[in-house]
Amino acid sequence: MAFEHLKAVVTKVTRKRNIGAFTLSDQILTGVPTSITCTSHFGGTIHVTQVRVGWQDNTGGALKHRVYYRVSGATTWILATPSGVAAGTTTYDVTALDPVLVYQFAVTSWTQSTGTESTLSAIVTCFTTLRNTFIYHINETILAA
Repeated sequence: MAFEHLKAVVTKVTRKRNIGAFTLSDQILTGVPTSITCTSHFGGTIHVTQVRVGWQDNTGGALKHRVYYRVSGATTWILATPSGVAAGTTTYDVTALDPVLVYQFAVTSWTQSTGTESTLSAIVTCFTTLRNTFIYHINETILAA
């Protein structure tokens, strides 16, 4: 079954690009990034408008990764990395976030030469430090009352 899938993908790519030879690793993705994480505490700094997204790169054949984000509850994803993040890189800092919103993040494997992209990774939810601090102080005030 795996061979049949491989053959179908190679045939499709060959027809699409109309080429006689290609690098197999440029064309086929085997899986999605895993172990997705996010934090606003990194590099010895507490960040108010940015989050570092991390992942495990276990996607043989991926030349790059793409990081997506959205406001929690939204249905449309925003591409944070239009040019992609180099394979082997396992973090990306998403900047210019609204400090009071909750965000969701996901990562894909991407082959730029063919536009082939994996499905989204698991989705993680994260907020910036300002939101964490604000919620902490509200809870602290309520508990003290």
